Amino acid sequence: MTVTIPKKLELGGLVIDVKLVSDLDGDEFVRGRAEYKDNEILIQKSSVDAPIQEQDYLYAFWHELVHWILWTMNEDDTRYDEKFVTLFGTLLHQAIRTMK
Repeated sequence: MTVTIPKKLELGGLVIDVKLVSDLDGDEFVRGRAEYKDNEILIQKSSVDAPIQEQDYLYAFWHELVHWILWTMNEDDTRYDEKFVTLFGTLLHQAIRTMK
């Protein structure tokens, strides 16, 4: 089963757009961001100066999706726990990717 990044998804009654963008604050380590006020997940595009592997796009998407899930649940303490969000996103991605 191949998992790709969607262009849109629904969560908690909201339609969330997923967009590839050229620059996220100029930080080379930022790969994605949840934009709650705009109902968006932004994922950093690859560039010559900052190449991004396909797997990194997926990890960034799942990481930001977990932020969104926690935001819709009003779990603000957990939403800001980057270690938890990263691990949860990685495990969610693995589980969905390996479903048979």
